[in-house]
Amino acid sequence: MDRRHFLGAMGGIAILRNVRADPAKVHRIGTLNFPSLRPAIKKMLLGAFSERGYVEGQNLHIEYRFGEPEQLPGMAAQLVSSGLELITCGSSGPVRALMTATRTVPVVAVDLETDPIAMGFAASLARPGGNLTGTFLDLPDFSAKRLEILKETMPIIKRVAALWIRRSIDRRLRRWSAQPAH
Repeated sequence: MDRRHFLGAMGGIAILRNVRADPAKVHRIGTLNFPSLRPAIKKMLLGAFSERGYVEGQNLHIEYRFGEPEQLPGMAAQLVSSGLELITCGSSGPVRALMTATRTVPVVAVDLETDPIAMGFAASLARPGGNLTGTFLDLPDFSAKRLEILKETMPIIKRVAALWIRRSIDRRLRRWSAQPAH
């Protein structure tokens, strides 16, 4: 598993840690992710839920779906039709598949490489609308603020470097160049 997927999975677990167990009800959730995440997702989901009093097979049922990009739309449709209370996912592929499959089932996502507004997952940061929540770290509007906070917390820093995946920055540059100047 690569670092991006691991960090994404950890962020999802952090979100789920705020959920408290209702011992009288069996909660049904699902997760949609890529196969490389299978071991980590199972371990982290069960660990996070057990800390809150959920035990798989007693008051928790998790439907796991792990697939390649071309399989995700079908798997998302299966999860949505299963009557789940919540579906977790990570990365833009599973998020896109779930957002296409449902606008009613809550989706908790951890996506470290996608701008949810640019992808059409959310209307805006102030009023995202829809059924999607979670953690998205690729928000271009916050880049200047991140640098400002970095400079305030570590004033000794004189230079900052950035690394990125070329196809990702090319997409952003096309989007930015198409927007009118302010």
